[in-house]
Amino acid sequence: MLPRTILLIDPDPDSLEIYSLMLEHYGFRVVCASDVEEGVLRAAELTPELVVVEPFSRSNGRPVLDALARDPHTSSLAILPLTSAPTSMPGGGFLVKPCRPTELLAEVRKRLPPPHESLS
Repeated sequence: MLPRTILLIDPDPDSLEIYSLMLEHYGFRVVCASDVEEGVLRAAELTPELVVVEPFSRSNGRPVLDALARDPHTSSLAILPLTSAPTSMPGGGFLVKPCRPTELLAEVRKRLPPPHESLS
């Protein structure tokens, strides 16, 4: 079975490195993007099974979530906000940075759609 693909969007290079290493350790294929334009482009090209995104950083901002929601190729993707600004997030449904690998894995598993069954 091929590894499941996760798109990680975060303008902070340290966060990209740390969280991609965590996810790769658990067997995921991780594709990284450091800004809104690159993230939306990669999401449309790859159709990842999950997008893990920092939605409120200074250089990224809320537009990444809005841009993903507006694009018909990406509007139905599962999204996990991973933020260092939890007071800016309305309601729940996000993970606060920094987080432990087990917390990240649990949230990723909750949001991933069921794997596709192969027809043999």
